Amino acid sequence: MKIHWWRTELLARDLRNNAVTDREGAGYMMLSAFLYTQANYSALWFGGYRDWAFLFEALMVLLISVIGVHECFKANGGDMGVSFLMRFCALAVPIGVKIAVVGMALGQAVYYGFPYVVGHGTFRDAAFVYRVISVTMALTFTFVYYWRIAYHLAAIRSALGGAEEAL
Repeated sequence: MKIHWWRTELLARDLRNNAVTDREGAGYMMLSAFLYTQANYSALWFGGYRDWAFLFEALMVLLISVIGVHECFKANGGDMGVSFLMRFCALAVPIGVKIAVVGMALGQAVYYGFPYVVGHGTFRDAAFVYRVISVTMALTFTFVYYWRIAYHLAAIRSALGGAEEAL
């Protein structure tokens, strides 16, 4: 597997010549997931939001993302699959929109409803409970995102009945 870490012109040449395999595309997708996660969590970390739960969440989201891309690649047929990046990126849009809408709605419900359900009288450390709920939601949404993409990639492959491997 050759991944061009720095030399964009070499990657552009390989893409122009159709020399990037789906396996290499999956590698690029895993690295992209790593970079997106790193950029998001670094911005928060250096913005002053630091504690053990945040670090745990960042590492787990990173792990789920890399494993999720790998599982999506396998669901697409692995080395025998076709159009992994195009299928992955296309499916990521409606699934991402759904996750974003549900995440925002649930996040707002938890944020505004939390004081009514969990107060100082209910739990000794209500802030800890809120943090656990927040981390759990982030990990769950990340898992569901990759699970649904993998599900649809497998369904596409199954519907084609292996005909794409002959292409």
